[in-house]
Amino acid sequence: MAPPLLIPDPENATIQELKQVSRVGSNETATRCTAIQMLLAGVSRELVRDALLVTNRALRKWINRFNPCGVDGLIVKKRPGKMTIMAQTQNHPLAQLATDVLAALFARSQPHRAHLANDESTRVQQLRL
Repeated sequence: MAPPLLIPDPENATIQELKQVSRVGSNETATRCTAIQMLLAGVSRELVRDALLVTNRALRKWINRFNPCGVDGLIVKKRPGKMTIMAQTQNHPLAQLATDVLAALFARSQPHRAHLANDESTRVQQLRL
């Protein structure tokens, strides 16, 4: 018989700790804690996957992190890399492009109003109406 996949560490893997962490952490951490709680309660892996809409691979990764580290292995950590932020100089051209595209789409969808718009500013004003 194969060894059990889920081997909780009694020092750092109680149901109470899982519940505490799931309330305090992010949604992702709560999902991981819920999955482990369900497995500890005896629910099959297939039912856990279907109930939480996760893949078998993700569930295996959570179990493999939970076995040696306990609850600490389930907590979502910050991912490496810098978050991309648009510079102020990029905001205006992007907003202008979006306005132009929306105005063009609006003009196509409203042919009876298209003859009223002589220039871009009039189209944008029509769009805001």
